Amino acid sequence: MLKNLSVKSDNFSLFHYTACLVGLFFLSFTGAQEEPYGLTLLFACLCADMNPAILCLTYAVCSLIGFSLSRILTAVLSGGFLFLIYLIYRRNGRTPGWERYLYLAVSLAFWVVFGNTESYVVLAFLPPMAQRGVFAAFLFLLSHLFSYALRALLQKSFRCRLQTEELISLAVCFLIIGMGVYRLFGAVVTTSFFLFCLFLCRFALKSPSVFPVALLLGLPEAILTHSMEGCAILLLCASADHLFARSNRVAECLGVFVAFTLAKLFTGLFSDSVMHGMLILLSGFLPCLCYLLIPDFLLERLERKLVFYRERKLSRIAINHNRAVTGEKLFEISGIFREIEVAFDCLNQSGSEEKARLSIKNDLVFAVCSSCRDKKRCRLAEGTAFDRLISIACAKGKANFIDLPAELSSACINPGGMLSTLNKHVADYRNFLAETENVNAGRALLAEQAKGMSEILKSMAMEQSEPYALLVDKERELSLSLARAGILCTELLVYGEERDPTVNLITFGNVDGKHVASVLEKSFSVPFLPTEKMPLGDDKYCMTFKRRPAFNAAFGVSSLSKEGEAVCGDTYSLIRVDEKTFLVALSDGMGSGDYARKLSDSTISLIEGFYRTGMPAETILDTVGRLLSFNQDEGFVCLDIAAVNLENGEAEIIKIGSPTGFIIGRDKLRLLSGETLPLGMLETAHPMTAKTNLLEDDILVFLSDGVTSAFGSDTDLVSFLQTLSPLNPQGLTDCILSEAKRLYGGKAEDDMTAVAVRLYAQ
Repeated sequence: MLKNLSVKSDNFSLFHYTACLVGLFFLSFTGAQEEPYGLTLLFACLCADMNPAILCLTYAVCSLIGFSLSRILTAVLSGGFLFLIYLIYRRNGRTPGWERYLYLAVSLAFWVVFGNTESYVVLAFLPPMAQRGVFAAFLFLLSHLFSYALRALLQKSFRCRLQTEELISLAVCFLIIGMGVYRLFGAVVTTSFFLFCLFLCRFALKSPSVFPVALLLGLPEAILTHSMEGCAILLLCASADHLFARSNRVAECLGVFVAFTLAKLFTGLFSDSVMHGMLILLSGFLPCLCYLLIPDFLLERLERKLVFYRERKLSRIAINHNRAVTGEKLFEISGIFREIEVAFDCLNQSGSEEKARLSIKNDLVFAVCSSCRDKKRCRLAEGTAFDRLISIACAKGKANFIDLPAELSSACINPGGMLSTLNKHVADYRNFLAETENVNAGRALLAEQAKGMSEILKSMAMEQSEPYALLVDKERELSLSLARAGILCTELLVYGEERDPTVNLITFGNVDGKHVASVLEKSFSVPFLPTEKMPLGDDKYCMTFKRRPAFNAAFGVSSLSKEGEAVCGDTYSLIRVDEKTFLVALSDGMGSGDYARKLSDSTISLIEGFYRTGMPAETILDTVGRLLSFNQDEGFVCLDIAAVNLENGEAEIIKIGSPTGFIIGRDKLRLLSGETLPLGMLETAHPMTAKTNLLEDDILVFLSDGVTSAFGSDTDLVSFLQTLSPLNPQGLTDCILSEAKRLYGGKAEDDMTAVAVRLYAQ
C-alpha cells in the first residue's frame, strides 16, 4: 500500500491542476440526477496535498453546469467545508490522518440533506433522503478508491510498473469519468476518441494488454446503454490493430477502419439515415487519420515512457550484477594464484651449495684432523687448501692424489684417510644436489602452473566484469520479425556489440535453428549460427545464437604406422576452442611403437586441455616441457601447433623440433620452418612462433619427420606439392602419404602422419 508515501505540494504544475479541472468537469455529467461524483476527485486531490483553494474553487465552478440551485448549494457547502478544514491544517503545517474520512462524511451529508434527486429504482422502498444516504455510502467508498488511484498515479506513473490493485483502481476511476464523457459527447464522438486512445495504447504497450484496455474503453457505453455493442466493436478493432501493426502504420489504420466499418454494417450502420451512417464512418476514420499524422518522435517518446509495462529490466540488471560479482571473485582468486607463484619462486635453495661445502670441510677436519698427532702444530685447516680440494672433488665427483694441493701433499701425514673421507662426503653431497634439483624443478613447475591459473582467472575476471550492452531496440524489432516468420518466441534477450551480438530466446516446439538464424540475419544484417539448444520441458527450448565467423575449416588426416609396429607414434588433435577459434596440433613422439604413442598422446592431451582453459601458449609449452623432462626414460616429442581465428584467418603457429610445414595458397606456397630442440629435451622450451594470415582456400599442412625423410629434402617435397592442385584436404594428405610410401619402396620405414586444414568462406 501507499500509506507511507507522500507527494510534495510543490511538485504539482499547471498540468496537474488542468487535469483535475478536466476530471471534475466530466464527473459533473456522470450522474443522471446531479450526484456529486466530483466530490470523489476533489477529496482525492486534497489527500494528495494539492492546493485546497484552487481545487475547491474549481469544484464550485464545475457545479454551475446545468444551473441547478441544489447542486450549487451542496457544492458550495461541501467544497467550502473541505476548504476550511484543509486550510486550517495547512496553516498549522499538518496533514489530516484518518480523520479526513470523517470530514468526507460530513461533506457528503450536505448532499444527503440538501440534494434534489428522484427515486432510484432499486431503492424505491426507502424515502428520498435515505436513498441519498445509501448512495452517499457508495460515493464514500469511491472517494477512497479515487484517493488510492490518484496517489499511485502521481507517485509511480512513468517511473515504474503499477501493481495489479493500483491498475484496477485506475480502471474504475477511468470508468466513472468515461461515463461522464459519454453522457456529454454521445456515442459517436466518444467512440472516435476512445478508438484513438486504443491506437496509442497499442503502440506503447505492444502486447496483448491492449485487449483489456479495449474492454475498459467500451464499458462506459455498455453501462449507460445496457448493451455490449461498444465493447465488442472496440475489441474487434483491437484485434485488427494487433494483427496489422506488425506491418506498418498505414496497414494498421486500414485494418482497424475496415474492422470498424464491418462491425457497424452488421449492427445497422444506415438504419436511421445515410447522413447518420456517414457520421459514424467519419468517427472511425478520424482517429485513424490523426494517428497517421502523429510524428514518429512523439510516438517513440510515448513508447519510452510506458516501456516498463512490457519489459522486465530487473532480470537484466541481475545478470550484469552477477557478472560483476563473479568478475570480482575471479580477480581475487587470480591474485591468490599469483601470490602462490611468488611464494614458490622465493622458496629457492640459494646458498645451499656453499653451506654444503662448508659442512664437508667441517666434517673432514673433525674426522681426520682431530685425531691426527700433528694437529697442534698443523695450520692447514685455517688456509684455503681444503677449500680448493673440496671444490675440485665436488666438480669431478671424486678426488685422488693428483688433486691434492701442494701444501696438503707436503704437510699432511694422512692424505689417504683425508681423500677417503672426502670422497664419501662428496658422494652424499651429489645425492643432495640431485634431490635439491628435483625439488626445485617441481617447485618451478608448480609456480608455472600457478602463473597460468592466475592468467586464466584474470582474463575471465576482465571478461565477466564487463557488463552486457543490452540491445533493447533490437529486441523489439526482432520480436516482430520472428512473429512474422511464424516463430513463437516467449522470451528474448539480445546483448553485446551491434555488429557482434548474442541472442538468447525461448521458443515453443522444436524450431529449426537455421530458420531462426536466417531471421536474425535479416534483422541484424550479419550472419548467425546456433551455438546451443537446451530443452526446458513442456516443449520449450532455450536457444543461443552468435555471429557466424567469416570462415570455416575442412580437415584432412592420413597416418601410417612403421612397418612391423602395431600402433603409430604420431598423434594429432583437431578441436574447436570456441565458436571463433580452432586448434590443430601434430605430435611426433620419439621412436615408434607403444612408448612413442603413449608419449605423443600425453603431450597432445595436455596441450588440448591447457588451450581449452585459455592458458597462454608460452606457459603451456613450459609446463609440458618440464613434465616430459621428469620422465626417467629418455623421451621427447616434436610438435606442430596452429591456433586459427575463423573471424579474420589469423593463425598463431608454434613449431618445436618439427620438420617444415607448408601453407598452400592459390598462387604460391609458403614454408614454415624453424630450428629448435624437441619438447622435453630441456626443462624450458624455446619454440619457433609466428603469426600469419590464412586467406580463403589456403591449406595449412603439418607433416611428421617420417614423411619428410621419405622425400629426402624440402626441395623435393616442395616440387611434389607444386604438382598438386588440392581442393580437398583429405585427398591432399592421402596423396602425400602415398608418395612417401612409394619413395620408401612400398614399406613405411617410420611412423608417418600428414594433417591438412583448408579455410573456406561461409
